[in-house]
Amino acid sequence: MKLIVSSYNTDEFALSYLDVDIKRKTYQILDQKKLNEPTFFVKIDDFIVSYTKEPLALVSYQIKGNSLIELSRMSIPGESLTHLVYSKKHKRIYGASYFDGAYMKIDFDGGFFSNLIYIKDIHFPSKCHCVYLSEDEEKVYIINIIGDMIYRCNKDLNLEKRIILPKKTGPRHGMMYDGYTYVVSEYSNEVLVLDKEEKLLQVISTLNHIDVESYGATLLVHNHHLYVSNRGLEKITVYELKNHLLIYQTMFDVYGKHSRHMILDDSKKYIISLNKNSNNISFIDVEDGTLIMKIPYPNVSCAITF
Repeated sequence: MKLIVSSYNTDEFALSYLDVDIKRKTYQILDQKKLNEPTFFVKIDDFIVSYTKEPLALVSYQIKGNSLIELSRMSIPGESLTHLVYSKKHKRIYGASYFDGAYMKIDFDGGFFSNLIYIKDIHFPSKCHCVYLSEDEEKVYIINIIGDMIYRCNKDLNLEKRIILPKKTGPRHGMMYDGYTYVVSEYSNEVLVLDKEEKLLQVISTLNHIDVESYGATLLVHNHHLYVSNRGLEKITVYELKNHLLIYQTMFDVYGKHSRHMILDDSKKYIISLNKNSNNISFIDVEDGTLIMKIPYPNVSCAITF
C-alpha cells in the first residue's frame, strides 16, 4: 500500500510518502517535504492538501508516480489548523482551528485554492477541534471542544444551530453514520450518540470505567462496530452498533503511546494508529486487534492510505 504521513516536525519528516509492504513487513520512503507542523491533511483524488505555519498557509501537492509535486499555496488567517475535511460534491475543503477557535471553507479544484471564508465565533469560548459533514454533504458540523457544543452550518458556513452537549465533556472528534452522530469526548472519556433530530440519545464510557488518566481521541466505524482511541489508556475501545446504540465489546492495544489519530486502510483489514509519543505507526488487524507491523516515525500525527 501507499501511505502518506504527516507529523509535528518541521524537517523532512513533516510530510512523507511511503510504500509499505504488509506481507514482508517492510517500507520505503519515496518522497518527503519540509513543512511547519502539518499535523493534518486530506487526500483529494491525486492531490494532497495540508498546511504550514508561521505564516499559516494551505499547501497542495499532486501525487505523481513516486513524487509529491507542490502546485499551490494560499495564505490564510490565524496561527494553525487542526482538522480538514473535503466535500467532493461541492469541491470544497472545510477546516477547524483549535488555537484560533475558528473554522473556514475554501474551494479546491485541480490542485488550486479559491474563495476563502474564515469565521471566528466571538460569542462563546471557542476551540474548534473537528469538522465533519452530513452524509449528503449539505451540512457542515464544527466541534467546539471547550464550548461543549457543535455548530451546524449549511454548505456555505452560514450558522443554523448550536447543538449544546453536556458540560465539561470536551467533545473532540465526531462523525455521522446512517443519520446518527457519534462524538468522542476528550475530557470525560465518553462517546455521545445523537439521533437524527440531533438529540442526545446515549452517553457511554470509552474506558469501560477503568480508573486511569486518559483522553478520548478519535473514532471510526467498520462492519457494524465503532472504534475509539484513548490516549493514556493506550487502547482502542470497540463497541457493537445495534439499532444505532453502542454496546461495549472489547479493547485492544494501540501498540504505542498517545494515538494522535487512527484510520482504516483502503482494504478495511487494518487500523493504522499514529502514535505520537512513541514515534511509531502501528498496523493492527481490525478483526482481532493483533499487531501486524510497526514503522518508526517521529512525532507522527496523521496518515492516509491508497
